[in-house]
Amino acid sequence: MSVSSRIRVAVDVRCLASEQLRGFARYTAELLNAMERSERLDLVLVSDRPMQMPSGTPDMSVHAPDRDSEWKREQVGLRALVKRLGADLLFSPANRGLPLFGIPSVLTLHDAVEWDRSLVERPAGRSLARFVYANVASLLGATRIITVSQHSADYLEASLGLGGDRVVVVSEAPGEAFVIPPDAVMRARVRRDLDLEFRYLLYVGGFDDKKSVDTLVLAWARLDPSRTPRLVLGGSVGAEAEYLLDLVTSVGGDRERLRFLGYVDDELLPALLAEAELFVFPALAEGFGLPPVEAMAVGTTTIVADAGALPEATRGAAPRFEPRDVSGLSALISRLVADPVERERLAGMGREAIIGRSWDAVARETAEVFADAATAGAIERIGNSARVVHQIPRWVR
Repeated sequence: MSVSSRIRVAVDVRCLASEQLRGFARYTAELLNAMERSERLDLVLVSDRPMQMPSGTPDMSVHAPDRDSEWKREQVGLRALVKRLGADLLFSPANRGLPLFGIPSVLTLHDAVEWDRSLVERPAGRSLARFVYANVASLLGATRIITVSQHSADYLEASLGLGGDRVVVVSEAPGEAFVIPPDAVMRARVRRDLDLEFRYLLYVGGFDDKKSVDTLVLAWARLDPSRTPRLVLGGSVGAEAEYLLDLVTSVGGDRERLRFLGYVDDELLPALLAEAELFVFPALAEGFGLPPVEAMAVGTTTIVADAGALPEATRGAAPRFEPRDVSGLSALISRLVADPVERERLAGMGREAIIGRSWDAVARETAEVFADAATAGAIERIGNSARVVHQIPRWVR
C-alpha cells in the first residue's frame, strides 16, 4: 500500500450503542467524525450486533454479522464481515472486539486501570470469563495498539508488557464545540434548562472509585458556604448519590447545596462548563482525561489531581493537588474562589495551552497507524503475538 493510498477501515462502533456519549464513546464519536472528513480514509461501520448510530455521529449504516454466541460473532463473524466489506483492517476504539487471527487490526487501549486491583475489583463468573477471553484475544491479536498518552504507554509496558513499535501514542483533543466558546444565548439556556441560577463549581464524569469524587465532595463541604459556590456534579450517578450526600453531612456541610444533574446532553455541555467558576477533576488513574481538557478549552479555570495522565493531558497548565488530599484541595478551591483575577489568568493560560490540538490532527496521526498496520503481513502479525504470549498471565490477573 502506497503512502497516498486510501485505507478502507472497518470501525467497530458497538461502544456507540447508547445515546450517552462519555468516555470511550466520546473518543470514538469525535474521532469518527474527524476520520469521515479525511481524504485518506474510507470508513465502513461494524458492530457485533445490529444497532443505530446516535445523534452527533456520521449517518452511516452499521453492518453486523449473523447472530450467534458472543465469541463466534467476534472471532468468526466480525472477521468474515470485515473481509466481505473489503476493508484493509479492523479498528476497535474501545479496548475490545478484535478477532485473534486473520486480519490486520488496530486497538485503542486507553489505560490499564481495569487491571489495577486497588481501584477495580476483579470480575467473577461470566464477567471473569469475558474479561479473560477478551483480553487475550485483543492484546494478542492487535497488529498495532494506540494509546492516548505517554503516561498510559509507560503504564501499559510496565504492567502488561506491551510496548515497542507495536504501541503508538496518539493523544486526544477538545472538540470544536468546546474550542469555539458558547455564546450568551447558550449560556443563558443552560442556566435555564438545568435550573442553575447560582454560582457553582463543577465536576462532570463517572462516579466509580478511580474518579475519587468523594475527595472533591469532602473538600468542598468543609468550606465556608457563605464564600463558596454550590457544587454541581454531572454524570450518571445512581446509588452513589446518597453516599456523597452523607459525606457532606458527616463534615457538617449543607447537603442542599450539592446538586446532581445526571447525564448532560452534548449540546449543553460546553455552556455548562463555561458557566462554572471552577472545574475540578479529582480522578486517580486517567489514561488521558478529556473532561478537564474540554473545560480548559471553553476558558474555565480547571483543577486536576496530580495523578495518571492528567498533568500531561492538561499540558501542565492546570493547578494540581495530591490525589485524595482533601485538605490540599480545599485550600486550592478556597484560594481560587477568592481570587477572580488569578482565575482569569489561569483560564487564559489553560485555554491557550489546549486549543492547538484538534481532532483532525488526531485523525491524521491515527491514519498513519492504520497505514502501518495495513501493510503488516501475516508473518509479522504472528510474530507480534508470539513475542508477547508469555505476558498472558499478567492480562488475566
